[in-house]
Amino acid sequence: MMKKKQHDHEDATAADISASATGTEPAIEAESVVDVGAAPEEAAAAAAAAEASVAATEPVTASEPPPVPDENAKLRAEVAELNDKYLRLYAEFENFRKRSFKDMGNARSMAVVDTILPFLRILDIFNMALVSAEQAPNIDALKQGMQMILTEYGRALEELGVKQFDAVGQPFDHSRHDAMAQEPSDQPEGTVIKQWSCGYQLGDRLLRPARVVVSSGPEVKKE
Repeated sequence: MMKKKQHDHEDATAADISASATGTEPAIEAESVVDVGAAPEEAAAAAAAAEASVAATEPVTASEPPPVPDENAKLRAEVAELNDKYLRLYAEFENFRKRSFKDMGNARSMAVVDTILPFLRILDIFNMALVSAEQAPNIDALKQGMQMILTEYGRALEELGVKQFDAVGQPFDHSRHDAMAQEPSDQPEGTVIKQWSCGYQLGDRLLRPARVVVSSGPEVKKE
C-alpha cells in the first residue's frame, strides 16, 4: 500500500511539473467554479448561493441599544432654569418694595406740607393781632384780629377738604352727634338744643362728632 501511495504522489508531482512546463494552471476543484457558459439563471443562483455561504460564515455581532437620555441632567437643567427665574423675580420684588416705601414716604411728606401751609397763614395773622393789641390797647381791634384768625382758620380747613357742621335744632343722630347731656325743653324729645362743639367731616368720613345736649321733652310739673 505504501508503494501505491508513493506512486500516486509521484504521478501528481509529475502532472504538476508537466502543467508548469506547458504554462497551464493546475485544475481547480469543480464545486468552487462557476461555469461561465451556463445559463444566466443558473449563474445567478450560483452567485446567490456563494454570497449566502459567505454571509453564513461571518460572525454575528449584537446591535448596540439606543442611548438612554440622562434624566438627572434634564432635571438639573430645569432646576437651574427655575432658580434663575426665582432670583429675577425676587430682585424685581425687592426693587418694587423699595420704590413703594420711598413713594409712601414722599406721599406722607407732601401730605404734611399741604396740611401745614394753610395754618402758617393763621399763625401770621395771630402774631399780627398780638402786635396790634400791644400798640393800640383797643378791645375792638382785638376782636377784629380774632375774627380774622377765625375766618382764616375756616379757609384753611376748606382747602384741606374739611367741612364743619352744626347740630342745633336737628334730630339727634348717633352717627354724627355725641350726646353730652339731656335736658328738658319745649323742643320735642330727641332734638339737639345745645352744641358744645361743632363737628367736622372730610368727604364722607366723620372726623369728629358734634358734642351736643339733647332735649328730653317738656318738663313734667310735679303736683
